[in-house]
Amino acid sequence: MNSCVTINSDKYFSDILGYNVYSLVLKGDVDSIEKVELKDILEKYLQMKPVMMYAKMPISKIKFIAQLEDIGFRIVETNAVYERNMNKEIKMQGRCTLRNALPEDRDGACVIAKRSFRYSRFHIDPNVDNQVANDIKALWVSNYFLGKRGDKMVVAEVNNILVGFLLLLYKEDMLVVDLIAVDSNYRSNYIASDMIAYVEQNCDGFKRIQVGTQLANIPSIMLYESNGFHLKDSSYVFHYHNK
Repeated sequence: MNSCVTINSDKYFSDILGYNVYSLVLKGDVDSIEKVELKDILEKYLQMKPVMMYAKMPISKIKFIAQLEDIGFRIVETNAVYERNMNKEIKMQGRCTLRNALPEDRDGACVIAKRSFRYSRFHIDPNVDNQVANDIKALWVSNYFLGKRGDKMVVAEVNNILVGFLLLLYKEDMLVVDLIAVDSNYRSNYIASDMIAYVEQNCDGFKRIQVGTQLANIPSIMLYESNGFHLKDSSYVFHYHNK
């Protein structure tokens, strides 16, 4: 296999979908990647049935993107990464109670996760059932409580009812918002903004905070830009299916 391209089996998504899922990872300089004959490298995977493959590609790699599209990969989202410096002076609106997640929050957080996402790559992909896409988000949250993903979770409550959560990853000097969701009945109450402010005030040793979303997710983009985040990077996400 060409050293610029790595194919990794994704057991997590394979277990959820019930068939083989692989990620396509590119590395090396742009020129060498663009010269790769991708169809030859992926031949045995393209012939599998059923199979799913996915790849994230900087939007500047036009020639390689054309190769992906030629062999049946399709864009399912444009991922946008937003970032800003940490700011412990940002004031919370005080519209909810915020605290670190407890084991007993698992079920409530999973329910919110199941109901809160419309723009993820699995929700947009017509080859993935919407219920499966919802289950992916719920399992994502459940894995935090199982110690399999995430470094910290904070939750928001209104009148002792769980209405939102924010899952964090620690990446050197940066906080990464891995997943954030608020119950649809409470989204006009600045709860997401308060959760972001809360983690900034209660997580020491970090200089920056970063979050990813989809360009199609206008409400999320408005949230992050209103909280001082700036666009840092963007990339296409591709899916390939052979069922």
